[in-house]
Amino acid sequence: MLSSAAVRSACAFARAGVVAARVTGAPPGLSASSVFNSLECRVLTPTSGSYHGAALGSDDPAERFVEMMRLLNTSHLTIDPLYAMMRREVVAAIPRRNMLHEDEIFAGKLALAGPWGHVHDVLAHRHWTDDSVTKLGKLLNVPAWQWRMRNALQYRETATVVREADLTADQRRRALAAARDWYLTRQWKLIRRRSVKLVRMATPAR
Repeated sequence: MLSSAAVRSACAFARAGVVAARVTGAPPGLSASSVFNSLECRVLTPTSGSYHGAALGSDDPAERFVEMMRLLNTSHLTIDPLYAMMRREVVAAIPRRNMLHEDEIFAGKLALAGPWGHVHDVLAHRHWTDDSVTKLGKLLNVPAWQWRMRNALQYRETATVVREADLTADQRRRALAAARDWYLTRQWKLIRRRSVKLVRMATPAR
């Protein structure tokens, strides 16, 4: 009898054929095809998410980017391009740098690189842990001051990516607006979490 891990691997291998066929038969403009709804495992409890939108498959890079910025503030379970089968010649040429949340910046770059297809099925799984910013910063060997400025630095880097991309004036305007909305939403969530923490610290224990 196969273990649950072996079954998952076998299913992913079989379904990957569908993805490979889609990438192979895709138009030249398609940079890659999404493969996974991510599968979160906390204390061995699987949690999956699905994506039913079509914006990531648009021929308009700004529309894809706007959708990716929205997804980054929605759930890690819906960020398809980070769990994907990709056309190497397109993706390997995208520059990357070492910083906190660089994977989210990379997701924006992937959205600008080309359209994405989507397979409505769970094809992989990972064990997910909520590592602290301090732990991630030390792991990446990032200066401590960047831990506290991570959202602002991510916004600045993302905006730079948009300004350097091959976009029309209207596309650049929409993409920059989406990056700004992402930043404001992310900062508000951070402020709200910190406010709740401060209230708890100030409230006497009963």
